[in-house]
Amino acid sequence: MSQGLEPNMRDKVIYSSPNFDPKVFLSWVHKDTSAADLEASALTLKTDLKGRTQQKKLLVKENFDCFVSCKTTIDDIESKLRQIEEDPEGAGTAHLYSVTLKISGVANRAFEPRL
Repeated sequence: MSQGLEPNMRDKVIYSSPNFDPKVFLSWVHKDTSAADLEASALTLKTDLKGRTQQKKLLVKENFDCFVSCKTTIDDIESKLRQIEEDPEGAGTAHLYSVTLKISGVANRAFEPRL
């Protein structure tokens, strides 16, 4: 299909490309396709697109409460993690990191003469 085209033309016939050009696509890819076949295919695509749109709407409608619940849970976890990080006496990673550095320093001083 688009293998024998120049790179700039190939970009125009690949429908997912931002430079897609429907006129170039039809003139290169469907140059031998009859108008009746093109019209029938266009109708099929429209019907399929409407069906997919309805499926997506139904999916969102059926799962909206779940989406909202997930967002609330994620926000709650983020808030708790921030509180832990800000608490100097808590189990936050900043506190843990500073304690680890102190222990590492003590270990280096203790074992340095032996190394």
